[in-house]
Amino acid sequence: MEKRPLRRPHGKGLRTVNGLGEKDFEAYKRNFFEYYDDLIREYFGPFERFKLKQGRIARVLFEHDTLRLPSKYEWVVTRLSYGKEGELLVPRNFYILTETVLSLDCRVGGIFRVRNSITTIKECVKAINSCVDRNLSYSEARRLLIRDFNVIDLTTAFKEILREYSTTIIPESLIDTMFKIAKVENEEDQVILCQMLFISMPKTNRHVLEATIYFLYVIHDIATDKGKNHKDNMNMEGISTIMMPNLVIKPHSELDLEQVGTLVSFMRMFFANFATVVQLDPNILEL
Repeated sequence: MEKRPLRRPHGKGLRTVNGLGEKDFEAYKRNFFEYYDDLIREYFGPFERFKLKQGRIARVLFEHDTLRLPSKYEWVVTRLSYGKEGELLVPRNFYILTETVLSLDCRVGGIFRVRNSITTIKECVKAINSCVDRNLSYSEARRLLIRDFNVIDLTTAFKEILREYSTTIIPESLIDTMFKIAKVENEEDQVILCQMLFISMPKTNRHVLEATIYFLYVIHDIATDKGKNHKDNMNMEGISTIMMPNLVIKPHSELDLEQVGTLVSFMRMFFANFATVVQLDPNILEL
């Protein structure tokens, strides 16, 4: 089936961190930490900076949890990318679900907000994963999914699929970093520190996070007529709030309510500034 063209939520394609090759990314990360060394020192101690840089030794001792799949063939290229260069890879079940949703009419009320029955969602997730296990084409998988499930079912299942991965999309080892960034009063510093957090993440986690946020913005823009009508659907603050646990917190987490509230505040700010966070910093490019 021919896919519908996507309208970019933030205009034309950007030069992004995820668009860099491995060597260029490592050079960019090194230059980023050097350029913003004084700023980062204001908020993080030497041990924290050592872990955030994820150099060779730090990766051996304190590597962030990496999102892994049983087979490299389960990773596929998605078009849910802010970048104009490089390929963004996501798990096949993520790809099948998001493309199926985007092929349907998303101008319905209650997306990401209506509570479905647990049984329906489990059946939906099972059906999607079965399509992957049977190595079905996207077209065949879509045919089976739209026969049994609607947009609300699929968008609710999206949250469940994120929770099923081997690790949280934003590694749990970065939760303390998010706490600190959320409490920074200077907004420009906050965004720079969000860029720091993003480049500290493993590659696969960065790819899935970018595709997730892009997807959520596209769905929001369709469902709300580019933010003109929030009567029946949430704004991006609301969406970022309900998505936070699915991106950051594993089940049975021991975080208290105040900590959860801090992560919600962080995620709202992170989503609102993500087009800047994912973009290559012009100050670093000039080095």
